[in-house]
Amino acid sequence: MNDAVLKYGWRSFLRWSWLPLMLGVGTYAQEEATSRRADREESSAKQVAVDDSVPGANGIVFIDGTYIEPPYAIERRGLELIINDRPFGKTVGASGEGLSGEPDAVLYRLERQRQQYEDRLLDGYTYFFFTANAGAAIECETYVVAFGLPRIVAVLRSNRSIDEKLAVLRQAGWQYQASEEQLKDLASRFCAPPAFDERIQQLAQSLMRIEEFGEKVGEPVGAGFVFVDGRYVDAPYVVVRRGLAVFVNDELIEPPVRWPVERVMGETDPALPADVVRYSSLYDDALKDYLLRKAAYLQAHYGPDKERDLMKDTLKRLPCVKEAIVDDVYPDILHVSSFIGERVPFGLVGLRGRRIDVDRESVLARVESLRENYEGRLRRGDYYFFFHEGGRITGGADKAAELVPRMVRILSSTESSDVKVREIQRAGLNMVDEETLRRIVAGFVESPQLKRRLVDSGDAE
Repeated sequence: MNDAVLKYGWRSFLRWSWLPLMLGVGTYAQEEATSRRADREESSAKQVAVDDSVPGANGIVFIDGTYIEPPYAIERRGLELIINDRPFGKTVGASGEGLSGEPDAVLYRLERQRQQYEDRLLDGYTYFFFTANAGAAIECETYVVAFGLPRIVAVLRSNRSIDEKLAVLRQAGWQYQASEEQLKDLASRFCAPPAFDERIQQLAQSLMRIEEFGEKVGEPVGAGFVFVDGRYVDAPYVVVRRGLAVFVNDELIEPPVRWPVERVMGETDPALPADVVRYSSLYDDALKDYLLRKAAYLQAHYGPDKERDLMKDTLKRLPCVKEAIVDDVYPDILHVSSFIGERVPFGLVGLRGRRIDVDRESVLARVESLRENYEGRLRRGDYYFFFHEGGRITGGADKAAELVPRMVRILSSTESSDVKVREIQRAGLNMVDEETLRRIVAGFVESPQLKRRLVDSGDAE
């Protein structure tokens, strides 16, 4: 079997992957008249409480690196957004570009933003807010929180240097949601109590759906090789399905499949939500859901050419769209500008929405098939390098017999990291990017068992 480099990552969990190419939270400017009008008006707020009976209803908030205790009450006071009496944002939006100074526009956007934070915290999102730049935030959706965030938090809590912590934050893509200075501030000031870890563990357990789908423990496998973030995992290997997730020796290698899966079959033409108005953001959740359903409907009833024309007409007719221009090179891309200053490219053809037609039995069979595949390949002697931040490297038993001993000799040497990376590339992983290889080099720790296995096989020097 040939080497394979398979890319996956927590960011692949992002919903709306066909929608705007960039998602984020920015800051809008407004005129003095807007401020005078908004200062007289405030919003009511409800508490966003932790509810362990509802999977995902465990949102978490950090402000300037400090964990904020729930429940969360989010409100608007004039032009400020407040969480638990702590200001954290002014005139926030999605694109970071200028907002019209019309008072109604500013108030509408602020209230919609407040509602979105409230709704997403109920869904289990985590937010890192920065008061030095009102409105800036790092947003982590529910599955990222449960299965990606713990590794990042472990680094933030460690005694690693600020530069090392920043490298991990960049690997997670956080530089697209916050400035370099904000990331440095987070890396130096991060603080979270044990209650944070307990809530994350509860969230992960609920998303795996163990009570609903049960567990399947495989037979111990003494063959093959497993590395996680460069660290060798001792054999024998037991591949376990826990609900809808797959583990090897308690290391998560397949995050849980989302369940239940919403089916959007495109049978009916959806109506535009009443709360999509002139001042709506192109990133508004109600608008995104409408466009997904519209795309499913058009696909189900028309061919590509008609679908392109109707989707273009749909976007142009949105009350929040100021201008829509077809790309000069790619006719299936429409560049849309909103009345609040956003500019976003949209795809017009091949939009898939949430159309996976599955039931409980097929979902369970799919995950169990993954478990059996890992177990079978390890039994044959294949090797795996898994990475918690995304990506994996795998190859067959023949390649393992040659590559693994050679890599261990390189990783155990006293050469510099740069030299080790080059040597590993020459050893057969020349198609793997340097960043991934550096993660292997940084995480490798000599293992007595690994050394014995290579000696017993005659592959060690």
